[in-house]
Amino acid sequence: MILTLDGHDITQLSLGLVNDDRTEFVPPQIIPCVPEGYLGIIDGFLQAHELGLSRVTGIVVSSTDGSATALRVSHAIANAWGFARGIPLYRSLEASPLAILLPEYRETAHVTARKKDALYRKT
Repeated sequence: MILTLDGHDITQLSLGLVNDDRTEFVPPQIIPCVPEGYLGIIDGFLQAHELGLSRVTGIVVSSTDGSATALRVSHAIANAWGFARGIPLYRSLEASPLAILLPEYRETAHVTARKKDALYRKT
């Protein structure tokens, strides 16, 4: 089964499943959560569909615009999982497999200025 993973929204994660031959699928389910909870949500989703990690043969990861944090976390999970299990990663079901996925940003991320110095003193 191919897992579809869309973590572009900081408040939710969308997960779905597609057969390897792409004929049958579990429509994406939107699950409210924050990026810190993605691993637990993915594990629960797979268990709910009676699948173990070893049954996942590929991962499709959304690289659309969205929260930079959510995109980085979902891509980090997919890249680590793909590397550890030797499974292909995809940007879409029609795309060719990739060794590593990188999020794509339309504009530079807006990172807030540091408010403390290296010793965590207010500046």
